[in-house]
Amino acid sequence: RASLRGLALLEGENMRYDAFISYRRDNGFLMAQVIHDHLEERGIHCFLDLEELQAGVFDEKIYDAIQDSPNFILILQPNALNRCTDEEDWVAKEIIAATKMKKKIIFFSAIIFSLYSCKTPPETDNLLKTKSQEIQTLSLLFLGDIMAHAENFKMQDFNKIWTEVKPIFSKCDFVFGNIESPVDDRRPFSSYPEFNMKNSYPKAMIDAGINVFSLANNHTNDQKIDGILQTFLWAETNENSNKIYFSGIKNIPNSEITYKIIEYNSWRIIFCAITEILNQNIGKEYINFVNYTEQGRNDFIKTVNNIRHSNESDIFILSIHSNETEYVKDVKESRKKYYHSLLENGVDVIWANHPHIVRERELIGDKNSKKIKKIILYGNGNTISGQRRNPQFKNPENSRDNTGDSLMFFADFSKDLQTGETYISRTKPYYITTYINTAWNFVIKNLDEDFINYLEENNRSDWKEYIKKRKEITEQTKETIIWQ
Repeated sequence: RASLRGLALLEGENMRYDAFISYRRDNGFLMAQVIHDHLEERGIHCFLDLEELQAGVFDEKIYDAIQDSPNFILILQPNALNRCTDEEDWVAKEIIAATKMKKKIIFFSAIIFSLYSCKTPPETDNLLKTKSQEIQTLSLLFLGDIMAHAENFKMQDFNKIWTEVKPIFSKCDFVFGNIESPVDDRRPFSSYPEFNMKNSYPKAMIDAGINVFSLANNHTNDQKIDGILQTFLWAETNENSNKIYFSGIKNIPNSEITYKIIEYNSWRIIFCAITEILNQNIGKEYINFVNYTEQGRNDFIKTVNNIRHSNESDIFILSIHSNETEYVKDVKESRKKYYHSLLENGVDVIWANHPHIVRERELIGDKNSKKIKKIILYGNGNTISGQRRNPQFKNPENSRDNTGDSLMFFADFSKDLQTGETYISRTKPYYITTYINTAWNFVIKNLDEDFINYLEENNRSDWKEYIKKRKEITEQTKETIIWQ
């Protein structure tokens, strides 16, 4: 087994990681990052949580990562264990969990880390530079349906919708969102059943950091052919001026599926957005429409295969607005089988929407390298909408209330520039919720303990208890890792 300066690691059968790295955030991050990078360079896949953990219940993702690693590496920088007598201390919780699971615990001291201090010898500097040159990372974030009901577009300042999540967007190279409406500035705002957004609404999205849009869905032709063409004009104008990308509609009628090639640093991404459902047949020839029939699915699988093999690319991302019953959590096996067929024919990420609620997801990995290669998101819910305009405070488990919560799914893609291998090195789910503040603004909030504490401090007890239950429900969303 590979090692770092003689470090012997246990091998874990059918485990996602080779090692879990535990460190104290206030002064151990740099050491943890260097160890992580050097182990990854040697083919040892490590879990390293880079985000600030929230106060409260021990993060299940951290617990699962420890369980899914045969080795537990503990970074012992100065004073690392001082707070471990506190039963709520995160490092203490990680050590206890690793001990109970009988993991091999390996200690790294700050003395070892001195090799990597600011006075590193030239050969170490060169090694670190070579490492960064050989592996390039691309950070992606996938949102859900972005809607504009009357409750949303009555706001005076649309930028307020995105204030809470804008810092998360800023960490990503590309943020993907599904605009479920035409965009036509000549028409007034319009809500269900025939939506329309004026330019000011998506402008706030772009200003917040969303820069890749799916424009193919069942509401794309709500304003007929003219609405589609105006939406295309809006998207094309912003593609040129604001460096956004889009797929799903076209300005010339034809039956061909169109897609976008996104080039960024050394990365080349195929992005294609399609819909399987339209509320009316008008303008279908201007939309990437795929019939969800056996023949339609088979034809599209061939199309996907041809797109992938006709274009040199690192990642193929497919947005699907699925022809499924809305508000239903369960995913049919026939749907799963179809999506896996698309993966087998060249797609790397299936980003599906339409049910308006958060649904399960799958990570598909290589059982030999233990690297995650592909992702299926079966539904991320409503990133923002007015559908939960009357939250059921006394019945937070009401199925309709699922429309107010959503998933933002983060994925780091890494590419070995020597071999060309691309894999997913890190994932993180961010759960969010639509909150109606005292000014009756519908805004996005992180579904976490900080928000619950905020509600308590501001004497919104009904919202506090409601959000606590919604957090519990949403965090039960199933994530499955499939090794092939």
